[in-house]
Amino acid sequence: MVNQVGQLVTYRVDAVRFQQAGRGAVLTVVAIDQDGSVSERLVLRVPGRLYRNERPFHVSQTLRARGREGTWANRVTRVEEVQIDVLEWFEVRPRGANWIDYVAASPNFKGIGRRTAEAIWRAVGADLFDNLREGHSSVLAAAVPGLGEERARVIVEGWAASGHDRLIDWLDERGLPRRLCNSMLRAYANQDSAVSSLTSDPYRLLAFGIPWKDVDEIARSGLEIGLDDDRRLHGAAVEVLMDDYRRGDTASTERSLRSGVARLLGVTQKQAARALKLVFTDGGFVQAGDDLFQLRGVHVMEQAIATDIGRRCTDAQSRLDLGCDAAIESFERQASNAFKLAEKQRAAIRNAIELPLSIVIGGAGTGKTACLAALHHAVEQLQDRKDAVLQMALAGRAAKRMWEATGREAVTIAGFIHTMEQSRIMQATHVIIDEASMLDVASFYAVLRRLKGRANLVLVGDDFQLPPVGSGKILHLLAGREGLPVTVLDQIWRQEKGNSIRDVARAVRKKEIDHLPIFEGPADGVFMIAPGEDAVRTTCEVFADLGGTEDHCDICVIAPRRRTGHGNALTINTAIHESHFSARGVANGLAGKSGFCLGDRFVCDVNHWDVDLMNGSLGRILRLATSDEIDQSRRDRAARGAENGDLPFVLVEVDGTTRLLDRRHLASCSWGYALTCHRAQGSDFERVIVFLDDDMDQSWLYTAITRGRRQVVLVGTPDQYRRIVRTTPKVDQRRVALDVLLASHRSSEISSHA
Repeated sequence: MVNQVGQLVTYRVDAVRFQQAGRGAVLTVVAIDQDGSVSERLVLRVPGRLYRNERPFHVSQTLRARGREGTWANRVTRVEEVQIDVLEWFEVRPRGANWIDYVAASPNFKGIGRRTAEAIWRAVGADLFDNLREGHSSVLAAAVPGLGEERARVIVEGWAASGHDRLIDWLDERGLPRRLCNSMLRAYANQDSAVSSLTSDPYRLLAFGIPWKDVDEIARSGLEIGLDDDRRLHGAAVEVLMDDYRRGDTASTERSLRSGVARLLGVTQKQAARALKLVFTDGGFVQAGDDLFQLRGVHVMEQAIATDIGRRCTDAQSRLDLGCDAAIESFERQASNAFKLAEKQRAAIRNAIELPLSIVIGGAGTGKTACLAALHHAVEQLQDRKDAVLQMALAGRAAKRMWEATGREAVTIAGFIHTMEQSRIMQATHVIIDEASMLDVASFYAVLRRLKGRANLVLVGDDFQLPPVGSGKILHLLAGREGLPVTVLDQIWRQEKGNSIRDVARAVRKKEIDHLPIFEGPADGVFMIAPGEDAVRTTCEVFADLGGTEDHCDICVIAPRRRTGHGNALTINTAIHESHFSARGVANGLAGKSGFCLGDRFVCDVNHWDVDLMNGSLGRILRLATSDEIDQSRRDRAARGAENGDLPFVLVEVDGTTRLLDRRHLASCSWGYALTCHRAQGSDFERVIVFLDDDMDQSWLYTAITRGRRQVVLVGTPDQYRRIVRTTPKVDQRRVALDVLLASHRSSEISSHA
């Protein structure tokens, strides 16, 4: 029952011995046969490559897995145990779980709780759905002691009013979670269409985030789709493209896609090539060029971006009456800005004022901020109003810096997309996106959808910084493309005397090797310190030497990775907290426990629109919420008719403003002493500590160094520094189709005018 490599077996988890994302899990389980009989206890070993971002394993969980059987001597008990080295696994939700969850949570079933729902399922079982559809409330009342006819009718009527009873039943039968209902109903016209489409091709489930192994099992065993079925081949191609997209590519070559399908299905290259020919009209992927394939949704986004950019470049005539030079000169004459802009700065501002699309490229200190301030002044003077320009950046700290530098409101890109009123967007004639190197394809597509081509678009950034965390490369591609209005600012204007940060950054960009002085304490410039026997401990010591333990210090450690590998952000954060902050008062209050100490710095990991807390927002815990603040929250909630919800827990400072957070907010935050370079991108700090790692590239080091304003300390060796400087940026390896689509749009425009 358990030793056949190709056979999927059902297991129940009896104990979790070890689990860690990326490293794997060791579980004590029993195998369950089709007749319900169970085996002796055995060990299931899940390798790290098969356990990366999944939910934690837990006792009584049901799994389906296949693997190789062997024996293993327990080092503690010295008893030999049967061990299965897992090759493939997926979770099986018990039948009825979705129905129980839905009834317990939906207002349609007033007076029916989880225990009642569980009792109904135990009594009626799989026949429940037929009884509900046929309105047999008496069957339910008779089957469950104490339920009664009236409550049984509530259940039948509530189920009929749900509007997605068939879809919940379909998901439940296949062990899929109820939370998929809403996204499926958005994708399909109604529940009948969803059930029909997903039954005819279950590989469409991949689009809803269901892992390949789960989808493939549903298709093969539940819906009896064969190993060489066209739908399975097509689904495999979609899965490979989705995996590429998660790694940053928006397109894949024929060779790459074919090899990926062959690995996924364990077939030959010739058999895999057949999958690439299955480009269905309503399928999950398309062919975007002679040698490029894309997910259909990604193709729609990049095609829309290419069309918008193409139209802006075709319509390259001024959208304002001329008078730019006079408005720019007016900015120069201001008492607080008594200086002359360079000709390239003037050209950048002129393009931004006049053209539907303009791109401004420049490193730190090249005068990009002066261009933004001058652009605001000029547009406001030309239009005689203050609401003509909108500006945004991806990170909250970057938006705050724009606001401070220009004296005008700036928002995050997420805020622009999700919360800004359309009437405010319609008022704008110019839209600025700063730190545009961080723009991924999905964010840029969403911005363009809200703009609807009405306002001049100005992209500002440094094309040598890291590519976006998400997929694609917008600024990096556009900056090097001929025919686009790109202005490169290459003159350094702002550099404090004796500060070498920008000189070193420029040398890194040119692959030149500088000899860096040894770190001895707080000073201006770039320094290096040897990691010693324990690089993390050395980092903690440098953090303290630079004043990191003081409440209002502005210091950040840049780590190579978030959770894995040597010197990851989690390890450094834990070490700094335990070394310098754990002795402070623990932030536990009337609302419960937090896991933080007073004075701890934190970073938010998700968006919380209700308190203007964004993914990546940095803050500091000031104090516990007072009883008066908690009581006021109760009164406010009662006035809104919301009786339930978490109470205020702590008062925090985020980007210079204070706000109350509850446990729900704080649960999605982590220590913020160390960030990955991607998370720090768009922000800057007075002092920065950079943890060097051999896997990093030239672009990573350049971005990390330019996060510092006064001092940067590299924890590493001169050999590491030289290797990283000479490593070509990984962004060059990203595969996208935007350049092909731009060229295609350009060719179409030329043909239409011929």
